[in-house]
Amino acid sequence: MNYSLHDILNECFIFAVSKFKTMKKAIKEYLNKFGTCVNEIPVSELDVWVDDHKCIKWGSVEYFIPENNSFYTIEDEKIYDHLIKNYCI
Repeated sequence: MNYSLHDILNECFIFAVSKFKTMKKAIKEYLNKFGTCVNEIPVSELDVWVDDHKCIKWGSVEYFIPENNSFYTIEDEKIYDHLIKNYCI
């Protein structure tokens, strides 16, 4: 089985995060910090959010998360990549 560098780095990241805290907890912290629940946004504003955010569904909740954020740490960037790869809708 061939693995891409992205897959290997993603797996290494998941392992590293689990060493300090669970992935689920890391995602919850990330979403609390950067995510916005889709159902909290007025319908008239959705077009604006779609321009520079990705929509994910994590659990039963849909979130907009910013594509680029100057406040992202390396861990935040890896969580963003993981969410987009696995939960983007």
